[in-house]
Amino acid sequence: MKLITTKTFRKSLKKCSKKVLNKAFERLEILRTDPFNKQLRRHKLKGESKYLESIDVTGDVRIIFHPKTMEILEILDIGTHSQLY
Repeated sequence: MKLITTKTFRKSLKKCSKKVLNKAFERLEILRTDPFNKQLRRHKLKGESKYLESIDVTGDVRIIFHPKTMEILEILDIGTHSQLY
């Protein structure tokens, strides 16, 4: 699986604490190697964002992504639930 990051994601990533940063990279590696691992709690979003999906990083931090193809995921943003939704 190939992960493509957006400028927005990279900018938001810089604002994360070291703990969240480490956990985010760990989760992205799991997403890359085993995209449907239950540990990620991967789920589709609803409403206007119905083409996007999310995975859990920590209790309140999520990563939002768009599955471009079966082999390419575009990582859009990272943040708390209230920041993203």
